[in-house]
Amino acid sequence: MAGSLYLQPTDPNSFVSSIPIKGVTSVMKNGNDATGLVERLDKPFKTYGAAAAAVAAFYTGGNSPSSTNRVLIDVYPGFYEEQISLLNFVDVNLRDAVFNHRLAGATNATINDSGGAVNCIIWGNGIINRDALGATANSFGLQLLNASTVTIYCNSINSSLDAAIDINNNANVKVFGDVKTTAANFGAIKDNAGGALTYNLSITGNVTNGLNGTINMQNIASTIVINGNLISAGTGGLLVSNGLFYVRGNLSANDNMINVDAGALDIIGNVTMVDTNQSAIVTTGGVTKVVGNVVGNIDMAGGTYLQYGNVNVDGVEAFSCEAGTGFVYGNITSTGAQGIFGTGGSLIVYGNVISSSGATPAVDIDTSTLVINGDCYSNGASSTINVNGTASFTLNGTSYNTVDPGGSAYALVTTGGIVKCEINGDLISQGQVAALLNGTSATLNNSRIVTKGANKDACSSASFGNIFNGCVFIATGTGKSLTAGSNATIYGACQGNKALGAGVTLRVGIITIDSNVI
Repeated sequence: MAGSLYLQPTDPNSFVSSIPIKGVTSVMKNGNDATGLVERLDKPFKTYGAAAAAVAAFYTGGNSPSSTNRVLIDVYPGFYEEQISLLNFVDVNLRDAVFNHRLAGATNATINDSGGAVNCIIWGNGIINRDALGATANSFGLQLLNASTVTIYCNSINSSLDAAIDINNNANVKVFGDVKTTAANFGAIKDNAGGALTYNLSITGNVTNGLNGTINMQNIASTIVINGNLISAGTGGLLVSNGLFYVRGNLSANDNMINVDAGALDIIGNVTMVDTNQSAIVTTGGVTKVVGNVVGNIDMAGGTYLQYGNVNVDGVEAFSCEAGTGFVYGNITSTGAQGIFGTGGSLIVYGNVISSSGATPAVDIDTSTLVINGDCYSNGASSTINVNGTASFTLNGTSYNTVDPGGSAYALVTTGGIVKCEINGDLISQGQVAALLNGTSATLNNSRIVTKGANKDACSSASFGNIFNGCVFIATGTGKSLTAGSNATIYGACQGNKALGAGVTLRVGIITIDSNVI
């Protein structure tokens, strides 16, 4: 901070009648713009505007403010109903002052660089507000129209009319304080369209959008970093269309919190929907990385999605895989629908997939490519895993249907001309056939195919394209290891505890029947 105290007394009374402070100009609520003087603590100005004009006139020529000759406007606590138009290399100490540019009809931001690009530091714990006695547009707490370099230490920057911060040029901005708008349909940060800006904005504090407001990141070469929480009410919160957006904190909203169309989003923190059956993240392009848990639906419709944490949701599928490429290092759980619903794209999961809805599969895929390195659980009248159409599926774990509600409570169902279904784990059903293989390309490696339902078959295989390698079939009562009419290609040492159904045809190998097999 600029400024050093020096006293040059000419008589004993000078200590109280003249207090010079080199490089510092004071603003106080009991000051006087008509008598205020630069570098005189005993002659404060009443307004920032008058002090700034005096500073601009005082520091000229070789004494002009510079990187080696920074000067300071020191604002004492109080409520100031005016703007702060920044000057180059003129820093401002707001202490605990409140600035609110709220005059009716005023359209400029409370803090701005309307006079040209500046290098400036704002110190203190001040509050920077923007509201108005009459409604007005383009009213921000902070607006930078030039390629300025500005650092702000404050309590908060706020607007009740528009975004709290507007970046409209290739600026470099650091804010240490909260940023908030209460204006409906406005995000806390406005990133102007055009795509050609190269700015850097860093906020160390919490960021709050207005009701249904969204921060729209649009510029390819720009970066926004939030070291704090991002809070939204209603629908929306963050749209990344270009550039780089980093959040080092938690994100929350009611619905459709995050949309990534292009660019990159990097989150270290949790993402939570207040309404937990709504979309938390929707991707159609770009790269999205989350290190934390997500409460809400993930809709991957393009781009690349990477998460280190769990996904949990009520009422809808937890992860919709439509297009793009995804990696989830954690569990995926829905209490109201599928854990994973796939109609395209590819996804690798390093964790368990769970549906506890009582009526839907844990995994239901059609044309997706899916690899699960964990177990799958469901507790309903539907199968635990449905693999349909031209899907490609690999399970490196066990599939459980954990209750016996009747209906179609299979551990695995395949249908149609699937590209691949490889099971490297067990299939267990509490009440139905464990594996109903109506598709053409299932391969089960060293799997225990177990039903615990009364008088149920272990497996039904409708095609020689289904391959069993070193598997064990466990049926119950009058059930069969393989049902009548089933076809299978056998490799390795396969065993069953019950006889094969009438008309079962095997290729290559045999299934040894031993009632003691468990």
